[in-house]
Amino acid sequence: ARLADEALLERRVKVAPGAEWVSHRSEPEGDYSEHRVRFSAEWPAPEQIVPEAGVALASLLQRSARVADALAGYAEMCDATVDEVKAPVLAYLRDGLLTGMLAAEDAS
Repeated sequence: ARLADEALLERRVKVAPGAEWVSHRSEPEGDYSEHRVRFSAEWPAPEQIVPEAGVALASLLQRSARVADALAGYAEMCDATVDEVKAPVLAYLRDGLLTGMLAAEDAS
């Protein structure tokens, strides 16, 4: 979480091991009202509410080799430029790394 932006962009960040995603909706065909991620007892992260954008970003991170690739995909999804979403996405990733929701690996 303390890496400089450029170094973090070259790392692989994924949802921490043992994650279980739970989405709630009030009607069978209604919109999801809340997304949560919880972890097994082996991973010391608390259950967390995840915004819709966080779910989309987590999905991109899971299939990207580097944060930079996920960031580019997220910008495209938001119909924005990488520069427009870079600061809030990196802040969200740093928070996720600090809370244990995310885990970083070296890019390969």
